[in-house]
Amino acid sequence: MLKEEAREIKFGNFVTKYDMLKSLFVMQYVSLGVNLKTQGMIANEQGNANKILNIIDQVVANDARAPRLLLTLFVVPTRQIVSKIKVEVNSANWFVNMTQRHRDDLNNYWKKHYASVQMILGKLEDDEEVDTIFRTAMDRLTAFLGPVFQTFNSYIRGDSLLTHPEVSFVLGWFLRSAFLAGLSESSGLYAGAPSVEKAIEACKLFREYLMSSLSYINARVKIMDTPVEKIKVAIEDRKAVEREFFIREQEGMSKEEQWIDKVSKTLGIGRWSQGGLKDNFKYDADYYEFHRSQRADYLPTFMDDLSNTRQPVKEDYGLSFVGGKDSSAYTVGDSGGHYAKGAEDE
Repeated sequence: MLKEEAREIKFGNFVTKYDMLKSLFVMQYVSLGVNLKTQGMIANEQGNANKILNIIDQVVANDARAPRLLLTLFVVPTRQIVSKIKVEVNSANWFVNMTQRHRDDLNNYWKKHYASVQMILGKLEDDEEVDTIFRTAMDRLTAFLGPVFQTFNSYIRGDSLLTHPEVSFVLGWFLRSAFLAGLSESSGLYAGAPSVEKAIEACKLFREYLMSSLSYINARVKIMDTPVEKIKVAIEDRKAVEREFFIREQEGMSKEEQWIDKVSKTLGIGRWSQGGLKDNFKYDADYYEFHRSQRADYLPTFMDDLSNTRQPVKEDYGLSFVGGKDSSAYTVGDSGGHYAKGAEDE
């Protein structure tokens, strides 16, 4: 282990080179821009390059989580490009017992999650030479980054050999240098390309893929970093909306309908039978339809949440999920298994 003073000197020199790498990245990113005829266009591209660098810094800020996150959300999807793995539009049709609407919801999720991969695979179909160059480069890139992130994930932690900031800087260095290589037609990633022009076309595709992929990763990081208090406020807001929904529903019923609904609730029959043990341990198509339509009725942003692949809050926040399985339904404490029962009982 280095003494503190020597450590600060070495780390300071590293940070200086780190900043130089940032400048090189921005210059190379901007140079690949198309038809940059005005200063405004150049400034816009510089802004995009800095946006990517900022995302990298945000991702590696949590040095314990970053390696696993990058393996899952960058290395694995990039390997899918190398292998030309496409997500079929109707992939959910494999699940024969699932309702059609449930299949559509899953397809929407998958299309969002694999959008960057599908976009690149579609563009690679236009030029066979560029396709070969690009996929070969991505094969080399992931062959480098995959073991690096796996090693950090398994063996290297902050406050052991390195401090937390040092681990973050090292991870950021690997990403910046690897991405810079992906933007440079003269790098080893594009060795063997039949022409410089084709290599540059592959670099431009990587530029596009990088922005799309990292924007998606950034969205996931923002959700993961949501403060606990903000999550709790969102839950309480949702409870209030839910409560208001059932109050309005009761007001629209006749006295006989209210009495029947109360008896049904007491006996756990009809709509009040949904969300029991059967639904927790075995797929029930009717329950999914019931639960989905209920949320769609009283959550105006439900479809937006679905298309944006909104994730559940983590259990380590002290929160539990309603019904045990549904990714959008959560509350504090015991919910009774579904929205309706939990809301009206409060």
